[in-house]
Amino acid sequence: MNQVARVFLVLNLLLSAGFLMAAATFLHQTQDWKKQYGDKNTELETQTDLLNNEIAKRDSDIKRLNDDINSREGKINSLTQELADEKGRKQSAEEQKNQTQRSLENLQKALNNASQKLAELTDANKGYEALIERYRSRSEEAQDTARQAETARSDAVKETEDRDSQINDLNNQLGDLQKQLGDISTELSAYKGAYPPPTLKNQPRIDGMVIRYDADANMVQVNKGRMDGVALGHMFDIVRGSDFVGTVRITYLDDKTSIGHVQVKGLKGLMPVSGDVATKLASN
Repeated sequence: MNQVARVFLVLNLLLSAGFLMAAATFLHQTQDWKKQYGDKNTELETQTDLLNNEIAKRDSDIKRLNDDINSREGKINSLTQELADEKGRKQSAEEQKNQTQRSLENLQKALNNASQKLAELTDANKGYEALIERYRSRSEEAQDTARQAETARSDAVKETEDRDSQINDLNNQLGDLQKQLGDISTELSAYKGAYPPPTLKNQPRIDGMVIRYDADANMVQVNKGRMDGVALGHMFDIVRGSDFVGTVRITYLDDKTSIGHVQVKGLKGLMPVSGDVATKLASN
């Protein structure tokens, strides 16, 4: 039952009550019944007008309330749509947040690496930081020092260039000397091959190590020389772990090193390498 029906129902009840009251009054009264009837009728008309006005006012209120409800429903629909849009934006923001979080984690790792490198650089530059602090408090002196440092740097660059030039010259000279040494070694190998020194009898046991091996000339250099008791014709057995590499006869020596040719090769066909042991396995 809507609001208007309720109002009419109340109105009917009021009219019925008024009629009953008027009838009761009419039955009990014996004088002036016409006047009383007219007054009651006027009173009922007045009450009817009041009720009609009240009904009109209630209808206006109901209309206003319906309009307000419709307006609020429109706002609710609008807010619902805005809420859905906001949820979509929130989901998108969550995805962006996750991506940003992953990016932040990667940046954090990079920052940790950079912090570690920065710490290393900081440790390396502590001395420079102290100098920089002093330079900041004494700007004029710092400028003079900077000019002096620039001059020193220029001198250092020039000196470095001069040293690089000297190193290149020394490398060229070293290359020439190595070439000459190779030629001499080749010639010496040919000579020693034609006139090898006799095998040393009752040679002492001398333990050394192979420095290098020249496969083209079949020559082995050992880190033992004349000061260690090595003589021409000394026989070194070359050993690598438990493998026998070969036997070398010394054909040239100086105070600290000696050079010889491989006379006997091991059964495995191994070639001498730097670090192999040079010793004497058996007595002559």
